[in-house]
Amino acid sequence: MRAYYGLKLNGELLGAVCFGTMGGNIRQICGKEYADRTVCLMRGACVPHAPKNSASFLIRHACRLAFKEFGWCVFFAYSDSDAGEIGTVYQASNWYFLGEGLGRPAKSFHTDYESPDGKQIVSSYKLNHDKGRTFVRSLGWNESRGPMRPYMESLGWKPIRRYGKKKWAWFEGPEKEKLRSLCRYTFMPYPKRVQ
Repeated sequence: MRAYYGLKLNGELLGAVCFGTMGGNIRQICGKEYADRTVCLMRGACVPHAPKNSASFLIRHACRLAFKEFGWCVFFAYSDSDAGEIGTVYQASNWYFLGEGLGRPAKSFHTDYESPDGKQIVSSYKLNHDKGRTFVRSLGWNESRGPMRPYMESLGWKPIRRYGKKKWAWFEGPEKEKLRSLCRYTFMPYPKRVQ
């Protein structure tokens, strides 16, 4: 994480957002020239009793402050399709919907794992980036037991398919219109909740 902003009312923290940078092509939404000025809204939350529209208010003002303080002018975020999210706060903030599962083949997915007791979820990201295989070794796995995922399943870990997330973008500052034209994605109609 690189920057944090909060929304307070009468001294009470009602919401917070966290921005962070990521590597690779993911930041080249408007090309290489703007990659260093591109940031991800990684986390955001408001308390249940926050006033109506607090989340979208916080997001808009946090982007303005982040532009002023860090020079970030391209913002992106995700809404989780598997959790039933359609990006309501991004729609309310007039962000641009870029699509779902971008950069991945159609119908592709990641596989997370739920523990046999249902109390723990281990992400595919954690499994793939754990170079020492520390987690699966804690379950008794070693190379002689074969591939780690079938081993986990033999212990009762349940695979959970996670499909692509919805991606959103916002442009801030005097170059806003130029950034819109440089965006490598086509802006799409907002997704609707499936009844």
